[in-house]
Amino acid sequence: MYLPLPGSGWFYSLRNRILFVFLLIALGVSSVGAGYVYRLKASAIRSGIDERLRSAAIAAERLLPASLAPRNILFGDDEAQDPARLQAAMERYCRLTGVDALGFYAIAGKVPRLVAGASVNALANSRIPVEMFDVGAAVDTTQVAQTRIQEQVARVLFFPGSSGNGTPRYGIAVMSADDGFERALQAAGMQAAVGGGLAFLLGGLVSWLLAGWLAAPITALLAAVRRMRGGDYSARLRFKGKGELIELADNFNAMNEAVAERERLILRQAFEDGLTGLPNRGRMLELMQAHIVSDGSPFVVLLIDINQFKYVNDYLGYQTGDAMLVALARRLSGLMHQRGELCARLPGDEFALLFPDTLIGALPRLMTRLEAALVDPVIVSGQRLDLSVGIGVAAYPEHGDTAELLLRHAEVAMYLAKRDHAAYAIYCTETETHRRNRTALLADLREAIDGGQFRVHYQPKALLRDGSVNKAEALVRWTHPERGWITPDEFIPFAEQTGRLKSITHWVLNEVVGQLARWHDSGLTLCVSVNVGMSDVEDDAFVAFVDRVLRQHHVEPAQLCLEITETGMMHRPQQLLVNLDRLRQLGVSLSIDDFGNGYSSFGYLAQMPVHELKIDRTFIERLEHNFENISIVRSIIELGHILGLDVVAEGVETQAIWQALAVMGCDEAQGYLIARPMPADELAHWLEKGFDMPPAVPNMATVLST
Repeated sequence: MYLPLPGSGWFYSLRNRILFVFLLIALGVSSVGAGYVYRLKASAIRSGIDERLRSAAIAAERLLPASLAPRNILFGDDEAQDPARLQAAMERYCRLTGVDALGFYAIAGKVPRLVAGASVNALANSRIPVEMFDVGAAVDTTQVAQTRIQEQVARVLFFPGSSGNGTPRYGIAVMSADDGFERALQAAGMQAAVGGGLAFLLGGLVSWLLAGWLAAPITALLAAVRRMRGGDYSARLRFKGKGELIELADNFNAMNEAVAERERLILRQAFEDGLTGLPNRGRMLELMQAHIVSDGSPFVVLLIDINQFKYVNDYLGYQTGDAMLVALARRLSGLMHQRGELCARLPGDEFALLFPDTLIGALPRLMTRLEAALVDPVIVSGQRLDLSVGIGVAAYPEHGDTAELLLRHAEVAMYLAKRDHAAYAIYCTETETHRRNRTALLADLREAIDGGQFRVHYQPKALLRDGSVNKAEALVRWTHPERGWITPDEFIPFAEQTGRLKSITHWVLNEVVGQLARWHDSGLTLCVSVNVGMSDVEDDAFVAFVDRVLRQHHVEPAQLCLEITETGMMHRPQQLLVNLDRLRQLGVSLSIDDFGNGYSSFGYLAQMPVHELKIDRTFIERLEHNFENISIVRSIIELGHILGLDVVAEGVETQAIWQALAVMGCDEAQGYLIARPMPADELAHWLEKGFDMPPAVPNMATVLST
C-alpha cells in the first residue's frame, strides 16, 4: 500500500518511484556526509589555531625577557618597572607568534584582572573578552571560545598558569582573529559541498541503475499481464539466476498456459457443439449477424430437424441417438464446399445450414444436394436408421433483418413442413400468424375445461340399408369467450402435441357417458362414438378410467364406441393392442377413424380387436368428381368386411354419394346429408322426426360397375 503523490503521472511508474526513494536516500547520505566532512575540516582548522594559541600562551612567559616578565607583578604588588617596554615586547611577541592579542590576568575572585596585555593587527586596541570563561574552571583546564569582534571571527584561548607551589593565581589569554580562519572555514564548507554534490550525483547514477534493475521484473510482469488481459497468452517471463523471481516467472508462465487452455475450452464450449464438433447455435447466430452487418448480401438459412428422433432415443438408447447425430453432422458438413457455407448443430436434433450469397430461387439446387446426403440410411450398431427430416427455409432480407429472427422463422417453417409431411417449407407471414394464434390458444386451452368453455355436439349415423338411426358421434366444440366457435381441427392436433389432449378426452368421455345415462332415463338408447387418440389408448390407466366412468353413471359398455384416430403414430404398438383387447373384453365398441389417411398398416389392422372401420372423408367427398376413388372406397369396404368389421363412411353430403355407398355395400353413413352436429336436446327432437332416406338414383349400379 502506498500514498500517491499529486501531480503528474510520472510518479506512478514503479521504476520512477523506486528511483525517487533512492534519490532521497542518496540526498540524505550525501548531505550527512558533506556535513560530517565539513565538521571534520572545521574541527581540524580550529584545532590548528587552538594549538597555535596554546603554544603561544605557554611560551609567552618563557620567551619574554625575564626582566619584562610580569611574574613579579602577578605574584607581587609591584607594578611593571618599564610598562612601555613591556607593552612593546608583548606586541613584538604577538607578531612573532601570529596572534592578535595577548594578556596576562591575575585571578582574584571570580573576575580575572588584566595585569599586562597587547593587541596588534586589525584587533589593535581591542580587549580580549575573558569574561566568557569560567575562571573557577581554570584550575587545570584550558578553555577555548569563539566570538566575533569588529565583524571578524576570533578564537580566544585562556591558559591557566601556576605558581611555584601549584596554586593557580594567574592566566594567559591569547586571541587570533585574522581573515584566514574564516576563509579556511569557507573553503572547508565549499569542499564539503562539492564532495556532497559529487556523492549525490554518483548516488543518483547508482539509484537509476538500481531502480531499473529492481523494477525490470515487475515491469516485465506488468507488460505480460497487460498482454494476457488483452487476450494474448503467448507472453512468457524469463529471468536469470535463482530465487523468488525465477519461481514467480515459472508460476506466471504456468498460470498463463492454464488460462489459455481454459480460454480455448470456454471458447469451444461457447461456440462449438461438444458431440459433433460443429459450431453451435451461438456461433451460427454470431456469423449470421456479422454477415448482415458487414456484407448485407442475400443468404439462405435452412433448419433441419430429424423426424421421430425422440423414439430413436427411447427405443434404441441415447448412445444410438448420439451416433445418428454424429453421422448426420458428418454428412451435412461434407456438403459445405463453397466459401462461407456453414453447418451448425442447434440444441437437440436440429441442424442449421448457412448458404451465403444465395437467393431463394436457388433452393431446388440446394435441396438436391441435401437429398443426396440424406438418401442413404445410417447404420448404427447394426441398425438401419432412415434419415427422415423436416426442413424449414428462411432467406435474408425477405424473412428478417436479424440473425435471431431469421433462425426463428426458419424454425417456424420447419414445423410447418413436418406438419404437412413436406420435404421442406419456406417461411411466410401467414405461417407466423397461425403459429402465434396457436401459441395464444395454448394459454387459453388451460382454462377452457375448468371454465366450462367446451360443448359436446352429436352427429347421427344412419344405416344405409334402411336409413334407421341408433348411433351418433360425439364432437367436441370450443366456445371461446373472444374467438367464438373453434373447430376441433384447430385445437385437437395442437392439444395432442402439447399434452393437453388427455384432459380433454377424459372430460368428453365423462360428459358423453353422463348424457347416455340421462337419455336412458328418458327412454332413449343410443350408441355414441367418442374420438380418442392412440396416445390415450396406449396409456395403461386409460382402460381403468373408461371402466370407472361407465360404472359411475351406470351405462352399459355397448353404448360407448371409442374411435381411435388412425392419423396418430403408434408409439407403443404392443401396449396399444393389449389395451384394445381389454376394452373389447370390457364390452366397449372399437372403431378405426380416418382410415386410409394415416400410419397404421394392414398387418396391425388385422391384429386390432376393433368392430368397425371409418373411411376418411377425403375419399368419400371425391366420389362424385373422381371415379378413381370409387375403386379405393370399394376396396376399403371389401377389406373391412373380410376382416369382419362394419364400415362407416363419413362426409356423406349428397344423395349420389349415399346411393353409391349403398351399392358398394357400405354399412353406415355420417354427414350433412343426414344431419349436422347438434346439441343433445336437439338430437332427441331430431330422432323423434326420424331421417328420410334418399330415393334411389337410376342406373347407379351401372355407373359403379364401370
